[in-house]
Amino acid sequence: MYSTRLEGIARDLLDSSLCGEGGPVDAYELAAACGLHVEHSDLRGAVLMEDTIYLGRRTPAAQVHLRIAHEIGHWALDRDGHEQSEAAADYLAAALLVPRQQLDRALRHGWDLEELRRQFRTAPASAIACRIAQIREATAAVYDDARLRRRVGPPARVEAELLAAAHAAEAPVRLDACTGAWPLWGAVRRVVVLAARE
Repeated sequence: MYSTRLEGIARDLLDSSLCGEGGPVDAYELAAACGLHVEHSDLRGAVLMEDTIYLGRRTPAAQVHLRIAHEIGHWALDRDGHEQSEAAADYLAAALLVPRQQLDRALRHGWDLEELRRQFRTAPASAIACRIAQIREATAAVYDDARLRRRVGPPARVEAELLAAAHAAEAPVRLDACTGAWPLWGAVRRVVVLAARE
């Protein structure tokens, strides 16, 4: 769901830090521009304590920038006196790694998640898809081993069909320029479904 307030926070952070100016946003640089330090630790995931983000050493490479951006989101919410929530920090993390203006330009050519991953290298595919659903009339659904992990937007009528087809093909399946499913096999069999609303 689109949030004008959170979009404004993300835009202000990116503008003041000069991150996101034409290239992928580096969460380490963004944290430094906010006066935050990033230290690797034995913790699981990431946590913000005072002015330091402690990032678990075992964090999967594809998740590093997202986890740091999530903690920057918590920091920004606190700094601006907004209510803390995991959902708001998730929203900000996606908005920071996939800036609105850059994404709007990229989406003019269709919603090809593989191409978008090349443009927004520091953001996982699931975050890019969720970001599209934040700013467009769309649904993004992330499935791990065929179980729904996260959805932004209402369920899409073609969601189950796309999920099954991506699992069967073990390759991207497209219905049109804005609707498809992308399998991302790793420790789990993840499929990201993206569908324009009808």
